[in-house]
Amino acid sequence: MGMNNLETLLKCPVCQRGYARQSASVVRQNERFMLVYVGCKGCGINSLVIVSRGPFAQEGTLTMGFLTDLEKEEVDFFSHLNPISWDEVLDFHQEAKEL
Repeated sequence: MGMNNLETLLKCPVCQRGYARQSASVVRQNERFMLVYVGCKGCGINSLVIVSRGPFAQEGTLTMGFLTDLEKEEVDFFSHLNPISWDEVLDFHQEAKEL
């Protein structure tokens, strides 16, 4: 699925205006999913959308979308960080308890 097909699939969840191809960019993708950042020219709301792809899903199915206040550069930065481990969560919890 390319960006041309996304134009017909994606609409702003706030104002229902269709997104222009220039307002959408693929942040990350693999054989099963595509994470797309889109900004609405109509109302100015930014969204992150996960679109399914590949042989195990109906290609182009909108899996999940959500509003964000992040800019594209911030999404790029955070999407490449390693996941937080359980040990890090427990360490943080212990430190917070000691405050």
